[in-house]
Amino acid sequence: MQLIESAPARPNRRKPSVIASKRRLGRVIVQCRRGFIAANGKATSASDLVRWCYPAAQHHPSWHYKSVWRALIALGAIRLGRIPDRRGRPNLWAPNAELRRLIGR
Repeated sequence: MQLIESAPARPNRRKPSVIASKRRLGRVIVQCRRGFIAANGKATSASDLVRWCYPAAQHHPSWHYKSVWRALIALGAIRLGRIPDRRGRPNLWAPNAELRRLIGR
């Protein structure tokens, strides 16, 4: 009977090409930035940005709004206040100076 050597438990793998601890822009942050670009750098309501970030969803659960809120804070967007005429009084957000410079406004 001939003994066959088994393969190593963990084959030689490439080193990861990303540093997991490094801060990166997530999908919702990128979509919020694109929403501001689509609005030509004008102030936009949080509910409009939720629709922009989750276009396939028919109904937006509360965590959609929370993730957009966190993304706007991470982007450094400026909260202008509430919109008085709309139902639910959504927040109005504007891009900060750096985002406006990137947008070209």
